[in-house]
Amino acid sequence: MNLDKPSIDMRKLKEYVEMNRSYTLIENEEDIELHFSPEFPEAMSHLPDGEPVTHIMTGKLVEGKGLLFKIH
Repeated sequence: MNLDKPSIDMRKLKEYVEMNRSYTLIENEEDIELHFSPEFPEAMSHLPDGEPVTHIMTGKLVEGKGLLFKIH
């Protein structure tokens, strides 16, 4: 796996997710998913029926770092 791609220390990511209720981190062995739902007023006004839209970033856990390389 190429660590030259954008990556984040998993400890820091877990701390951030724990402090921000609009984020959820799912770990399944080496696969990771970071879910994010915008909850700020500017974003909420553009959502259908006021329902949150969830952005999902997928990646891999490599050498203690999360490599997030795809957004769904």
